[in-house]
Amino acid sequence: MKGYDQTDFERNPSKYRLFKTARIAEAPLAEDGYRVGRMVSIEYLDTRTNAAVAGYPVMPLYAVDGKFYLFARALADFAL
Repeated sequence: MKGYDQTDFERNPSKYRLFKTARIAEAPLAEDGYRVGRMVSIEYLDTRTNAAVAGYPVMPLYAVDGKFYLFARALADFAL
């Protein structure tokens, strides 16, 4: 899987609970080395509305390395 796909999530939401690692695709933090392309550990937290995206879609929210939170659309290359 390359990047996050909202349609795939809507068809198979349960698989997004299984992912344990991903690559940062959109870096909200340039500090602490969290830049685009960095592989990180993720933990599924919940499915929430993302008000930053047109139409306010519901998507997975993950804890990244236990330090901060990102919506799935800011991640890519999800893996078990």
